[in-house]
Amino acid sequence: MFYGGRLLSHLSFGADLSGELIPLLRLNRNAIVILDSERTAKGQHLKKPRKELTLRIQSELKATPNHLVWVTQGRDIENYIAEGALEHFAQAKWKGEFTLKHDHFETLDEMLKWGKTRRKKFNYSGAKVDLCREILPYISKEHLDVLDLKGKLTKIAAIIDAWCPKRIPVTKAQPAIEKGVAGIVEKVT
Repeated sequence: MFYGGRLLSHLSFGADLSGELIPLLRLNRNAIVILDSERTAKGQHLKKPRKELTLRIQSELKATPNHLVWVTQGRDIENYIAEGALEHFAQAKWKGEFTLKHDHFETLDEMLKWGKTRRKKFNYSGAKVDLCREILPYISKEHLDVLDLKGKLTKIAAIIDAWCPKRIPVTKAQPAIEKGVAGIVEKVT
């Protein structure tokens, strides 16, 4: 199940079936949970509600094998989009009429400005799914060295391998995956 934003506060990974929270492990016993840290500066601690939510989820998943609770190092999951990928995307979309101030603790709306005066906000928040699809072709293997992204993706691949031991492991399929990504990038560019 994919969720967005505040929905996570209504979900549970625990055995409590009181009816207050939706018990996700009844839907699927495997779980990888990614939470935006919502930090606005490096070294800043999680705000109390975010910390409490994270601790609750970690506690509920403690008895579940092969799970991951990942709190982003930057402000949002979108902060893992490499500066080079964003720059290539913006160049193609606005033909040089943009400014990019890449910052792991800002929203994409604040990082990208466009137009002749470069004052128009990107408005990523207004159409995340569509704009994410537009940005995706500009992301390549070289763009994975952002914050802790490469390590987390490696860990996720290992967890998925543990969930599905009878299929080709994600870690062994890596060359084919990379070839597929390279093929997609070549077709787009």
